[in-house]
Amino acid sequence: MKPKVTVVLPTLYEESIFEVIHDIYRLLGRDTEIIAIARGGDEYFRKLRKLGVKVVYQKVKSVEGSIRIGFNMAKGELLASTDSDATHDSSGLLKAVKMIEAGEADMVMGNRMNKLQPGSMGTYVAFGNRALSLIFSILYRMRLHDILTGLFVMDRKSFELMKNIKPYRAGTAFFVMEAAKRGARIKEVDIKYYPRKYGNTKLSRFKLAYGLALGVRLIAHII
Repeated sequence: MKPKVTVVLPTLYEESIFEVIHDIYRLLGRDTEIIAIARGGDEYFRKLRKLGVKVVYQKVKSVEGSIRIGFNMAKGELLASTDSDATHDSSGLLKAVKMIEAGEADMVMGNRMNKLQPGSMGTYVAFGNRALSLIFSILYRMRLHDILTGLFVMDRKSFELMKNIKPYRAGTAFFVMEAAKRGARIKEVDIKYYPRKYGNTKLSRFKLAYGLALGVRLIAHII
């Protein structure tokens, strides 16, 4: 039988991924397909496989590219992704799945901005996220508050319409932009966003340049 949900976890040797995996199984059931697009050592991969996770060595450097690789492999009726650093409230996955199954949306994004926990996101980054989400909302005429969230669920039909599009540097916003352009009904569910538990992020990014580039991409994408 095909799994109902496939969850793709991009990871750069995140120790917190094991907590995330247990949460996914607890919320969505043991029949959930989990695919880790990962970098790490043999022991790290072995521990993931022991939990029933399919492991693919991460050859591409981008988050959006890694997620697309996982989605192309997925067998689930619904396709999901969340960050592996345990900063996102995993219960948002279950809420999003229920919304899509109820016919309320084709894609559901986890909205962190209403439930930021102390120390989870700096003022500078929060401002940039809100600004980019506002630009998206104006251009696409649908109000979203967090287009860069790491947690989202979409139906297979919506992904099939974009699966041949080469990913560009936009993070998870790549999926919401392409889905919106193709008429998908996109909604949000509020999720708590927590500080990292294990060290600093392994993703290095000059955030101002990245934000400006994404703003330009948003405008160019709809023209």
